[in-house]
Amino acid sequence: LSAEVPEELKNDPRLVRARGYIENPYDMDAALFDIGPMEAKLIDPQQRILLETAYEALNHAGHGPGSAYGKTAVYVGTEDNSYYKTDITIFPAAEKRAGRFAVMTGNEKDFVALRLAHKLNLKGPAVSVNCACSTSLVAVHMACQSLRNRECEMALAGGATVHFPTHD
Repeated sequence: LSAEVPEELKNDPRLVRARGYIENPYDMDAALFDIGPMEAKLIDPQQRILLETAYEALNHAGHGPGSAYGKTAVYVGTEDNSYYKTDITIFPAAEKRAGRFAVMTGNEKDFVALRLAHKLNLKGPAVSVNCACSTSLVAVHMACQSLRNRECEMALAGGATVHFPTHD
């Protein structure tokens, strides 16, 4: 456990000593989404994960690339972007070369739903949801409302959290 965990919590028998772990959060099949290598490195891994899992979800639902399914809504959110703070700001030359707009859309959580809708060619509401610990639940609720109100025929909903550095 991290040194930041208080001793009394470490000794609590109710403590579940587990957490999600991604082997390589930097990986992404950027070419699949027509994203260049430099831009891919600058995109928050939380956005990368949502993009790839949304792609998989659509494929599993039988609505992969090229299928026309009408309006598909996107309701997703991410945690605060610690990747930008730990891995991007230390390379100001790369950030400057890529351009402020590319860095902004790849790292600010306001753009996550729009990136998914754009890269997956989805034609429905695209809303980035940010509600602290309840983001994914609120995203699912909003997606259900959108379906019930016939604002879309299908909806993607969820969230992603990846903390950097990943080693603690």
